[in-house]
Amino acid sequence: MAAAVVTPWWGYCLSRFGTVVSDSGAAARQVVHAYQGEFLSPLSETLWATWTILGAPFVELRFVRLSLYSLAEDAHAVRLIACIAGAVLLLDLFVPTAIRIARSLDARQRSPFLVLVLHGAIIAAFYAYYVPVLWFFRRYTSPTAVVVTVLISVGAAWGWDQRARLTGRLALMLLGAGILTALVGVERRLAVYPRIAEDHAVDGATGYRAPTVELLAAIPPGSVVAGLQSGATSYFAPEDVTVHNLDGVVDRAAAAAFKEGELGALLRERNVTHFLDWELQHDMLVERAGTVPFTLETVATASVEQQSYHRLQLSEVRW
Repeated sequence: MAAAVVTPWWGYCLSRFGTVVSDSGAAARQVVHAYQGEFLSPLSETLWATWTILGAPFVELRFVRLSLYSLAEDAHAVRLIACIAGAVLLLDLFVPTAIRIARSLDARQRSPFLVLVLHGAIIAAFYAYYVPVLWFFRRYTSPTAVVVTVLISVGAAWGWDQRARLTGRLALMLLGAGILTALVGVERRLAVYPRIAEDHAVDGATGYRAPTVELLAAIPPGSVVAGLQSGATSYFAPEDVTVHNLDGVVDRAAAAAFKEGELGALLRERNVTHFLDWELQHDMLVERAGTVPFTLETVATASVEQQSYHRLQLSEVRW
């Protein structure tokens, strides 16, 4: 049945792109590897992934993740302890629940349940280690969220049945704490006016439109603009401005140039005149110029911050 569902899509991809495997994931992985020199490591990826999974489906633990992550930048031991704590919680809360459910089902019911759990685990591992971009692609882990939803629901029912025992009461207390945390998070979202200067949540309003439109106004007509984060630029750019994607998610040639560290040749070939992206992406672009070097001269910087306190910056490419 799965093959019947995906075969038409695979056929289209094979005829259109020459492969059934999307290049976007591989390109995103290359960008992540570029970031790893800045702040990513296997341990920090585990920390982020574990607490993201623990937060599904109704508890937003972003403040926990960010607090532990900030502490971990200065204290390696804190990062390690946070990973261990998250792993222990996952094992103690979800594994016994999954085993309990599997044992209570007959053979015909057990197989699809185990497939569901295995699928969620594979998705979680894939986006934790192969393409570790859980801060941005959390929607891709929805199969994991479904599994966690089932396990939490069954755990809540078990806790109610066992409420006369200490373990049952502890389970209900944990569930109540999770719901309370969720309500506090929702109240904060509703109470705080979502100006980008006040709220930089990656999973909230990130303010792409305003800074993009602001900087596009500073670009001369007929310019050729490039950017790793090129979606908003392409969408809002005037008709006489050409926009090229450089992270390779929608451009195979750009993905190859980024991987090989030869973005200078690609920019030269496409006659790129400007680069519009976050400030940190400007440094990354120059580092990957390769054999055709260039410099970037800042033209303008956005007046408002975006997610994670980044600012969009517009630079002119100087050969």
